[in-house]
Amino acid sequence: MIFTFPAGFLLLGLIPVVILLHSLKPKARPIFSTTVYLWQKAHREQSAGLRLKRLRRNIPLLMQLLVITLAAIALANPILPGETSSAANMILIVDTSASMQAETGEGSRIAIAREKADQLIRSFSGKGELMIIGAGIKPMIIARFSRDTDALRDAVSELKALDVAGQIKKSIYLALSFMRPDTNDRIVLLTDGAGMDLPEILSIDSRIDPVLIKGGSRNTGITNFTYRQLPDNPGRLEFLVEVSNFNDYPVLCPLLLTLDEFPLDRRTLGLTARQTKRYIVPYEGPQSGKAILKLDLDDDFVLDNSAYAVFNRPQKIYIHLFSKESAFLEKALRAYPGIELNRSADILAGSFSDQVRQHDLVIVNNMEVPVVEQGNLVLINSLSPTLPLTKTGNISSPVVVDWHKNHPLLRDINFAGLIIEQAALVKAGQGPVELISGDQSGLCYSYENERLRILYLGFDLEQTNLPLKVAFPMLVDNILLWTNPGVFRKELALLKTGDPVPLYLRATAKEIDLRTPSRILENLAVDHNPLLFSDTYESGIYRVREADYRFSFAVNLFNKSESDIIPIDLKETQTRSAPLPMSARSGFSPWLILFLLAAVLVIIEWFFWINP
Repeated sequence: MIFTFPAGFLLLGLIPVVILLHSLKPKARPIFSTTVYLWQKAHREQSAGLRLKRLRRNIPLLMQLLVITLAAIALANPILPGETSSAANMILIVDTSASMQAETGEGSRIAIAREKADQLIRSFSGKGELMIIGAGIKPMIIARFSRDTDALRDAVSELKALDVAGQIKKSIYLALSFMRPDTNDRIVLLTDGAGMDLPEILSIDSRIDPVLIKGGSRNTGITNFTYRQLPDNPGRLEFLVEVSNFNDYPVLCPLLLTLDEFPLDRRTLGLTARQTKRYIVPYEGPQSGKAILKLDLDDDFVLDNSAYAVFNRPQKIYIHLFSKESAFLEKALRAYPGIELNRSADILAGSFSDQVRQHDLVIVNNMEVPVVEQGNLVLINSLSPTLPLTKTGNISSPVVVDWHKNHPLLRDINFAGLIIEQAALVKAGQGPVELISGDQSGLCYSYENERLRILYLGFDLEQTNLPLKVAFPMLVDNILLWTNPGVFRKELALLKTGDPVPLYLRATAKEIDLRTPSRILENLAVDHNPLLFSDTYESGIYRVREADYRFSFAVNLFNKSESDIIPIDLKETQTRSAPLPMSARSGFSPWLILFLLAAVLVIIEWFFWINP
C-alpha cells in the first residue's frame, strides 16, 4: 500500500484531545443521609455488572478514536497495488526546434530522435494508444491517438527540425490536456534540452519521462545582422554584425559580407571562450539587392553560419500637392527619394478627378475640394462633399484629449504637447473614424471605402507646432504606407524565423506567389492588406510576386538559446519530483470506502449517545 498524501495522518493529532475530554469527570458533591444501609445494598448490586458497564461507557470513546483513524487514512489517499481497468496511453513529444539540426557522430539530432521514437513505437505494447506531438514554434499534433504502428512510424519518419525556437512547455501542456487521471498514461519527451529550463519543465508533471538527444557541441554563430540609414546622410548605411562563440575554447572566425555577390567586407574575428563581439561595416552606394554574411567555420551547427538582409529597389510614388504655401509639407515629401512631386496653386474642378486618378496620392492644403469618386487624398484644413463631414464653425486653441493609437495612420505617434491655434468645428456623419479627439470637436478623421481613402486634418499646419515635432515625419510616413501600401514600404530589416510578416500589397492584389528559401512556391489569396504571412519557418530570403510587382524579405534565426547546442547533463534533471511507482498509478484507492465507514461509525456513536 502506498500513501500519496501522507500529510493526512496529521489528523491523528486529535486522538489525545478526545482521550483528554473523556477523562474529565464532574466534581463529587457531598450528600447527607441518615443511614448507609441502602447505599451498601446498591453498591453490592452494581459491582456485579461493573465490567460490562465500564465497557459500555467506553464504546463512544472507542468509536470516536476509530472514526479519527479511518478519516486520517482516507485523507492520506492509500493506493492498493493492482491493475487498472483502462489501457495506458503514451504521448511522444519530439523537439523540432533549430538546435535539433546539430550534427553528431551518428547523424543529426533530429535523425536520432526519429530513430528513438521509432523504437518506442515498435516496443509499445498493450491495449493503449499512442499520440505524436511536434514541438516547434508552436505545438503541432503530428498523429492523433492510434494503434496503427505503421502509420505512426510513417508520421515520425517525416519529422524535420525547423529553423525556429522551440516551444516545449506549450507542447507539454497540450499533451497534459489529453492525459487521463488515475491511469498509467505517460509523456515521453525527446529533446536535446537547448533553449529551455529542462528541470523546470520536468517538474510540471511527474509522468514526463525525458529522453535526451546528445552529441554535437561545437558552435560559433552569427547572432545579429542588421543595418540602419544614417539620419544625416540617407545614401549611407551601417551594417551591424554580432558573432558569438558558444564553445569553451577560443576560435578564429573568418567572415565575409557581400551585396549581390560583391564583397563589401572581409575580416577574421578572434573570440575567446563564450565571448560575443560586435562590429560595424559602413557602406555608401546603391541600396538594392541581397546582403549575405557568411561565417566560414566548420562546426556542428551550420544554420547560424549565414545571415541575410534585403534591400528592395524603391518604386516611384506620384504625388500632386495643391497648395499656395506649404514649406513644411513640401520639404517632408521631398526627403523621400522615390517620390515624384507635382505642385499646383489652384484646383481646376473639371480636371481634378483625372488628377486624382493619375497620381498615387493627392494632398490639398487650405482649398475647397470637388466631389471625387476614387483615389487617395489628404485634406488639410479642406473639405469635400465626398467626405461625410460638415463644418459648423471654428475653435480657438483646442486641446488634444486622446488619439486612436491602434490606427495605422497614427501608429507609434505621440501627440502629447500638440499646440493648435485654431481648428474647424465639424460634425461627422456615418463613415468617418475620429483619429484625434479635441475637447470640443474631432480634429482628425479617416474615411475609406472600396475605391477611396481620405485623411482629414481640421487645422492649418501653419497654425500648429506639429511640423516641428517628431510626430510629423512619422505621420507622413504612415500616410504614404496607408494610401500606397503596395508601393511604399519600410524595409523589414530584422525579422526572426517564426515571426509573422506583414506583406504590403497593391490595393488591386487578389493573389500572390511566394517562394520560400528552399524554392517552394506558394500561391496565397489576398483577403487583407497587409497580408500577414506567418509560415516563416526557414531562415533565408523569401520572394513575393504580384503581377509585375516584386519584392523580397529576409528572416534569420538570431536565437542564442538555440545556437548554444552544448548538451545538457541528465543529472541536471534529478531535481524534479519522482514519478509514482507503476503499481501506485495503476492501483485501487479505497479512500471513499474508508470515509463511508467512518460516517457509519459516527451514526452508531450518536445512537449510543442518545441511548446511554
